[in-house]
Amino acid sequence: MHDSLKNHTLVCNISKQPLYKIFLYHDGDAFVANVPELPACSANGATYAEALERVQQAISDWIGDAEKAGVPPPPLVKPAVLLQVLNNCTHKPGVLTSGFRNRTPVRALLIKKFGRRSNRELAACIGIFGKDAPIMLSGAASGSGTRKVRCAIALALGKSPSQLWPDISSRIRQGDDHEYNLLKQS
Repeated sequence: MHDSLKNHTLVCNISKQPLYKIFLYHDGDAFVANVPELPACSANGATYAEALERVQQAISDWIGDAEKAGVPPPPLVKPAVLLQVLNNCTHKPGVLTSGFRNRTPVRALLIKKFGRRSNRELAACIGIFGKDAPIMLSGAASGSGTRKVRCAIALALGKSPSQLWPDISSRIRQGDDHEYNLLKQS
């Protein structure tokens, strides 16, 4: 998996469409769904669900265009490869595969502090509410997502964002730490 897409991997079976890996992540502005096996096949949306819905249409359009041009689509994800991808993803922090629970180090700290809860319940514990709260928490716990949610997590855990996510870019880390310090003083 690409390090730049370090948030979510979903292997999805789209009705009447083959199995392709879909990488879902938040780029700071929108949720993005990318299909690496299909060149230039991606979509974005304001929500996780919207990005997934749009990428399903993009896959359908991509395959339709390929069929019209007489080009076969790339091969399907083979069941053995799919099983290996799913097994690998369940053991790697920062990767969420549909149907499996993610245990990033930050999520583990939230569970340690607030107990074993769903992402929606953990989001509520740190003051994040709304339809997309679980997705926002998941993205932020992995080091991406919105600054607001990363800072809410940092405040709840009493650690600076740079301590919780040392691997994110220095520019983002500095902005997060600045916002965290302002919120901490309020």
